[in-house]
Amino acid sequence: MDTITTSLLFIAGELNAIHAQWGIGGSLVLKHHGLIQNARDIDLLVSEADIDRVVARIDALAQRQEAPISETCKSAHFYNYLYKGISIDVIAGFTIYHTEGAYIFPVDAKAISMHALGDTRLPYTSLEDWFIAYTLMPGREAKASMLFEYLQRQGVVRRDLLKRSLLQPLPEALRSKIISLIQKN
Repeated sequence: MDTITTSLLFIAGELNAIHAQWGIGGSLVLKHHGLIQNARDIDLLVSEADIDRVVARIDALAQRQEAPISETCKSAHFYNYLYKGISIDVIAGFTIYHTEGAYIFPVDAKAISMHALGDTRLPYTSLEDWFIAYTLMPGREAKASMLFEYLQRQGVVRRDLLKRSLLQPLPEALRSKIISLIQKN
């Protein structure tokens, strides 16, 4: 088992123990679905209601680093940690600003699917939500295209999440892609 997986399992056990609403995001979602081979870091998306408890728990486990600043992606809470050489981002209120407004990444029971690895329950955010996020994030065009092609080819699992995303302001080109995915599947 690689260091990222071992670290993720340990952190997951800690967050599950405090019954926080959280989900694994970013490249680990792509790895989980077999779309990439390796992830470089761990992204944890946390409900705003639970962020203080999560930060307190991770502060006790990992070394807090200075968080990078982004003009496009601004979050209500963003913390970066180093744990056994692995970078961990803890994010609540993940918001991506774009030409039509702001997209708020959903972190709720509806957006999370549980999977087990050994005895540890791992809550993953959805490919559908990451397709939207990567499409809106500058420099993530390759991941957005890969996800769009995958969802077209394999089918959408969480049509409800795509429909929900249409309630937020989105650029027309992305809105059209979402509608095509909903209608195709």
